[in-house]
Order: sequence, then structure tokens, then C-alpha cells
Amino acid sequence: MACGLALLITPTGGTDALLESGVNGQSFEVGDSSRLADLILMLANDPARAQTMGKASRQRAASFSWKLIANDYQGLFSQC
Repeated sequence: MACGLALLITPTGGTDALLESGVNGQSFEVGDSSRLADLILMLANDPARAQTMGKASRQRAASFSWKLIANDYQGLFSQC
């Protein structure tokens, strides 16, 4: 995400929380190699779409910075 690439993920292990389907990437079910191949071809055949999704991924990654996380925790501790 931070490298500015579109996500192609399986919805396992929490990765689906990183995905805004159609915005910063797409998902496919575990073992569905045909769907994965279709998604790769879609991005390869539409570089503008791949670039737009990549930019959205980079912006989404910025919301996971340590500084933002620390500020969230500080706010929680202040409420206690």
C-alpha cells in the first residue's frame, strides 16, 4: 500500500480491513487462481485504473502511521 500499488488480496487474516473494494484494489477467494489472473489482467490492461487504485492505497496507508496511532491511544488514555 505504501508503495502506491493496487491491492489484490484474499479476505483472510484481517487484510479485508485494508481494502476498499474497487477503490484501492480487489479481493478474490483463496484458491481462485482464475479470478486472480483476471484481476491481474484487468490492471495490466488498464494502467490508469491501476494508478488510481495505487494512489488510493498510498493514501489509505498514510492513515496507519505510528504518529496517528499514538495520538489515538493518547486520546483514549485521556478519557480514562
